[in-house]
Amino acid sequence: PEWLAGYPPLYVWFNIGVQQTVETFWTRPWILISDYMFYLRLLSAAMGVTTALLMMRIGWQLAGSVAGWLAGLAWALSPIIVEHNSLAVPDPLLYLACAVSITMALQAWKLESGRWLLGSLIAAIAAIYLKYSAVYALIPPGIVLLILLYRQPRRMLPWLIAMLVVGGAAGAYLIFGYGSFRLTNREADTVRDSFIDNLLDPDRNFNNWYFAIYPIGMTLFAISGIGGLAAYAYSRAKKWQIVNMGPVLLLLLYGIAAIMLTSTFTSVWLGAGKIRHVLPTTVAVMALWGAAVAQIIWTAKSWLQDSRPKMSQTWLATAGILALVGVFTLPGMVSGDGVLVARFQHISVQQQLWHWTDVNIPTDGMILGNPGSWVAHSWNRPWSGYDGVKTFLWWTEDADQIAASSPQAYVERGITYFVTDARDLDRYYKAPALKKFISQLTLVKTFHIAADQTDENQFDTYFYRMLPPQHAADALFGGQIDLTGYDLSAETVKAGDTLTFRPYFRAPRRPDTNYSMFVHLYPADEDRVLAQHDGAPTVIERPTLTWDDPDELYIGADVNLAIPADTPPGDYRVVIGLYDYSNGARLTLPDGVDKFTIPITIQ
Repeated sequence: PEWLAGYPPLYVWFNIGVQQTVETFWTRPWILISDYMFYLRLLSAAMGVTTALLMMRIGWQLAGSVAGWLAGLAWALSPIIVEHNSLAVPDPLLYLACAVSITMALQAWKLESGRWLLGSLIAAIAAIYLKYSAVYALIPPGIVLLILLYRQPRRMLPWLIAMLVVGGAAGAYLIFGYGSFRLTNREADTVRDSFIDNLLDPDRNFNNWYFAIYPIGMTLFAISGIGGLAAYAYSRAKKWQIVNMGPVLLLLLYGIAAIMLTSTFTSVWLGAGKIRHVLPTTVAVMALWGAAVAQIIWTAKSWLQDSRPKMSQTWLATAGILALVGVFTLPGMVSGDGVLVARFQHISVQQQLWHWTDVNIPTDGMILGNPGSWVAHSWNRPWSGYDGVKTFLWWTEDADQIAASSPQAYVERGITYFVTDARDLDRYYKAPALKKFISQLTLVKTFHIAADQTDENQFDTYFYRMLPPQHAADALFGGQIDLTGYDLSAETVKAGDTLTFRPYFRAPRRPDTNYSMFVHLYPADEDRVLAQHDGAPTVIERPTLTWDDPDELYIGADVNLAIPADTPPGDYRVVIGLYDYSNGARLTLPDGVDKFTIPITIQ
């Protein structure tokens, strides 16, 4: 609630609309939050496509078809934009609103049209209703309004009044109706505490400029920009075709304002999706880059026509410059998109945890993790999308709290398991006390990321059991399956009670077939079955042919042996063995015996 207090209204309304639409057409009796997220992301992707088309239009307005194609393709193909332009967050809609505002402002400038200008203002207001810091979206319609008022004051006066009414009403609603000044979250607090300092911080501003240009590449952008300026100056002196610098300067001013206002609440880095905050500036950057390349092409064409009449084919310069740009940009972007697709085809660590725990882990206690961990909340259905059959409860505590406790104390509190990933180990668990705590745990399973996994949020992950099995064992059946321990509800029971047994296995190699397990209750001195169980060694979803990880601890399901009420008191045996259910052949231990024996007493 604190994080969302005073959140801009348009994305809230957008979410409400998506939610109500999904619920109207939904056929299942239940909906997970991840179901809504799916459609939000689908709509974000559609907005990304529309933004690419608008980028093409902006580039075309600046410098013709070449600039349009370059700007549109760069937005459509840049891998980092493809990835961040489909998130279920306000930003994809913000990029679209900014692109609409710029497109309409340039069209209003060209046609001297108040209608286009009012449309640009409405799009800018939509951007602010999505993200308060996007007040920079008002710059294109604001500057064009001043220009048109200077040119035609009487004609533009009614439109000025209309824009003031629309803008004033939108602002009044935000402040007095919606209560936006009550916003209390980390970004808002940063703005309140350090607005001027961050606004004018050169390090933050240059850093954020770098990441706004990052989707194109700083080197290519710098070369194109310097080359474009030189070509512009040369063509202007020669009275050749030149880019209209008015719209170029407008976009440059928009970009400077966008970067400075973004710097008031964040310093961008590649992790955690932070680059999304500067992509509204990238809308202008890509159009400026396309215009610079177009100016270089125009100048090269004019130079060929002027000094090399025999090489005056206009396609020669265009083809040469575009080929050069293509070699350095578009193939690399397409290749990067291929890497992105491959990355998303990998099963994430979180998905591995979902599927594995849903099958293998009994719901006999909570799962402990660190509050800052990526994997600690993997079983939170609304947050992570976990949709398993089992419901797991989880608990998070800071590293200091964990270090001050013990595995036994956690078990007494109902916390049976512990999960962490390699980054958590590096960030939280370096201290000797924490290393000692983890050394006491029993590693159940390690999840390794793929060798070609490039997602910076994916790390090898470790799932532990707080305590080892109650009783250690070392019974290697057939050289294939090792009974490493077991839990036993009691070693002394009464006739008529139920004895509960749980085995723990490891497999040094993949077993030869799917084996079954028998658990029998015998008198101490004879093989007469008094109670028995036959079934899978763990759970039926994990037949032994799937035991292909020698480091995994395979946790058996609880076996309940009902002791007959007329059983005489005395010494008895619980025996465990493994057999091939297709022919009944039992696996033997190294000493040739085909079962492992546990002595018990019946009172």
